[in-house]
This record gives sequence, C-alpha cells and structure tokens, in this order.
Amino acid sequence: MKPLDRSTRISGNGLIAPHRAGLAGTMHPSWPVIARLIRTTIPTLLACVVIACGGTSITQLTGPGAVRCQTSVTTPTSSVPPNGGTVNVTVGAARECGWTASSDASWVNVSPTSGQGDSSVVATIASNAQAAARSATLVVNDQRVTISQDPAPCRFDLSAPSGRVGPNGGSVSVNVTATTGCAWTAGVGEPWIHVLTANGSGSGTVSMTVDRNTTSAARTATVTIAGNAFAITEDAPAPAPSPTPTPSPSPSPSPAPSPAPSPAPSPAPSPAPSPAPSPSPSPQPQPPPLSCTYSIKPNSASTGKGGGNGSFKLSTDALCPWTASSSADWLTVTSTPVGLGPTTVTYTVRSWGEDTTTAKDQRTATITIGGQVFTVTQSK
Repeated sequence: MKPLDRSTRISGNGLIAPHRAGLAGTMHPSWPVIARLIRTTIPTLLACVVIACGGTSITQLTGPGAVRCQTSVTTPTSSVPPNGGTVNVTVGAARECGWTASSDASWVNVSPTSGQGDSSVVATIASNAQAAARSATLVVNDQRVTISQDPAPCRFDLSAPSGRVGPNGGSVSVNVTATTGCAWTAGVGEPWIHVLTANGSGSGTVSMTVDRNTTSAARTATVTIAGNAFAITEDAPAPAPSPTPTPSPSPSPSPAPSPAPSPAPSPAPSPAPSPAPSPSPSPQPQPPPLSCTYSIKPNSASTGKGGGNGSFKLSTDALCPWTASSSADWLTVTSTPVGLGPTTVTYTVRSWGEDTTTAKDQRTATITIGGQVFTVTQSK
C-alpha cells in the first residue's frame, strides 16, 4: 500500500486520494467517517452506563410475590357467652402486604375491614337471644377463624299469677313469655279444670276451661305452667232458699139445731182436728272441704360440680293435690310435676361445667311442692 503523506486525504468513500491543489499540508476527515465513529462509540457508552461500566450488579424492581404475602391469624379465644362480647384476632403479614377482613354472619361486626402488614382485628359479637348455640366464620385473606357463641338460658314468665271465675265456671287464659326455642308444658291435678294448651315452645298463650261449681264452697287449684304456679279460684254458688212451712188447718164449728129440742140434746162432739202436715226436710249440709297437710323427707341435698340425680318423698292424704316446680334451670324436676296424694319426687342437677353464667363457688336452688321447700346446694 502507498504510504499516506501530506498530499493525500480521506475521501468520502474512505479511500486515500491525493490532496487537491491549494490544500497541501492539511488533512480533513469526511462526515461518513464521523458517522461511523458515532455508530460504534455511543452503544459502548450506553452499555457502560447500564452495566456500571463492567460491573455485574443489576437491580430489578418487582412487586411482592404471592408466597411472600402469606397471611396468618391467631386468637386467644374464639368462644363468647350468650350475652355477647369481643374476640381479638392478631394478623401477621409482611409490611408491604395488604389484607381484608370480613364475617359471614350479621351478628358479628369486624373492625377494621382492611389493612397492611402486621395488625389486629376486633370482632364484636351481639347477644344471643335463642336457646341454641351458633357459630360464624371470620375471614382474613385466605385464613379463617371460627367464632362460637353459647345458647341463651331458658327463662319463663307468666303475665299474671292467678285467675278467677264465677260459680258457673268459664274460661281462663294466661300469656307465657319464654326464650326462643325453650319448650314448656302445662298441667293440673284437678278434674274440674281442663288445660287446652298442654305444651309449647317460646312465648305463647295457655287457655283453660273451668267446670260449674257443684259444691257449696269456693274452691282453688294450681295449674303448673312452665314450672310456674298459676292459681285458679272458683266462687261458691249462692245458697238455696229455705222452704216455707205449711200452716195447720183450723176445725170448722158445728151448726146449732133449729128449733132447739126439749130437753136440749147434748152437744155433738167437735170433730178431732186433722194432724198438721210435717214440714219439708231441710237440705243436708255438705261436708267441709278436705284439709290437706304436706311434709317432705329429707328437705335438702348437696351435690358436686358434676351434678347428678336425687329424690325425696312427699307425705299427704290420698286426695290432696300438689304441684312441683324448680327455681332454677340447672335443677330440673324429672318426675310428674302435678298429682294427688303421697309421691316420690325425682330431680336432676346439671353439671356446673355446662353453665358459664355463674362465677360463685357455690349455688343453691329449690323445689317447691305442697308449700314445702326442698333445697339443693351445688359446689364447684
């Protein structure tokens, strides 16, 4: 190749050519050469900026992955009493991870309903008015917590303690207010009272009819409704009027003869008076009403936390009526609640572990029958 001297230059096509006259002693690169330098130099500079001029560290920014955003939930308790309360749920999550919280039951209120990272959720539980347990699910993202609530205890109240009818009988009714789902019965030991509504569940009305009073005195009987005593009194009939005695008839006088004979005859004897009729017999008085006395043996008992069964005896006359009722829902009379004459009353004491509403170490309830009180004491 011919050496480059001062008389040559780089032409537009990159070939070496002699310099034109008048430009000797100078070299001028053409624009194609400059463009070629730009094309080869700028990508190198850009690559140096991107990879830190030979370094190997590249930072890639991406969102948090599904595995990294897993959520956990914990709670110290998930059971609440029937009167309601709160359940605290601890949420565990990475700080850049969001979550939502909700419940599948209207009686559970969740707050807050969303958040990010570690936090806590409070579930507020409404009171349970029904005699049945219920449960709900609290959901935080894909985690679930089951919340359970105990049933409400059964309670029964009557709208009135007693009723009264006239001597001709009639109808009597009383309203029962009860916890929803709680069953009850009604019964009486007297044949002159008829209970038309013998059982029910929840609130309702008990209807009864009373026969005409065929005795000479007022009478009273007790109807046992949902463990409560309801007294019915029937007035005495009006007394029958006393009979009026019939007066005795007076004898008629004998007529004098005309003309009078001589000598005068002896007067004719007066006829004997007719016997007076006997007065009608007075009605026989009715026997006095039966006087009933009652006694029980024994009159008390004790049991432990686990509960159990027991019994006691009632002594009275064969025709004396009685009803048996308990003062607490954890003490149940298992024998017939109404009847006549002597009997044995059986009962059941519920385990204390099934009752979460009492915080005392000892509780007491009674069974009342024939005016006698049997006391049951349960200890933890």
